[in-house]
Amino acid sequence: GPRAAEVRLLPENLDHAALPAIVHDPADRRIPFAIDEMELAPVWLETMTEPHFVAIGGPESGKSNLLRLLLKGITTRFTAKEAKIIIVDYRRSLLGEVESEHLIGYYPSASAAGPMLQQTAEAVRARLPGPDVTQQQLRDRSWWTGSEVFVIVDDYELVATPSGNPMAVFGDLVNQAGDIGLHIIMTRAFGGASRAVFGDPLISRMKDSVKPALVMSGNKEEGALYGDIKGSPMPPGRGTLVTRTFKGLIQMAHLPKTEE
Repeated sequence: GPRAAEVRLLPENLDHAALPAIVHDPADRRIPFAIDEMELAPVWLETMTEPHFVAIGGPESGKSNLLRLLLKGITTRFTAKEAKIIIVDYRRSLLGEVESEHLIGYYPSASAAGPMLQQTAEAVRARLPGPDVTQQQLRDRSWWTGSEVFVIVDDYELVATPSGNPMAVFGDLVNQAGDIGLHIIMTRAFGGASRAVFGDPLISRMKDSVKPALVMSGNKEEGALYGDIKGSPMPPGRGTLVTRTFKGLIQMAHLPKTEE
């Protein structure tokens, strides 16, 4: 007799060409970066409605690959006038990934990143609505003009150190970021993740406001990080995505490094 359909499983490796094509479209700023386990359907980063994103994972889990995918998406979905990018990358794993006019600067150290992050925070803080902003302007987000600002941070644990954290200047802007065009996308190692999720001034506020997070391969001894999600060994690019409307396993696409 007829057999039941086989259960479709997430692939061990997913080429980025298998994701929906990205084109510049002012009406659609979503960026595909993975497929989900249930439907094997594309998973999107909703850049305009969910301005922040955090990924936590161990070595070789695919964190830098995730940022390469999102950087490619940003530079395709937005023109250089519509979006500007700041990359904070102490291990230089994203070196050369953005060469277009989207890039404000690439910062491989605290001394290099600190002044620019401070300046950027002041610029976007000036966009906060004042007392003369009308309700219609609030609906349309039309009381300021300028570019969306994407702050991309790889290996955030190297940036947020006991001696100082140059990203802390954005702490009070996390909850209002969607209104002022600020986007913070960062990855972090799994060691010390529990302490960061519940105590770091940026990650904890993103968690409290239910911003998307991806828990990749890691150690279960860190405990539950988002709801009941704990770390466990996973293939590269695999992780549990947690958003306001979704919680489940996904497989990220693989995008090779840009050659020298």
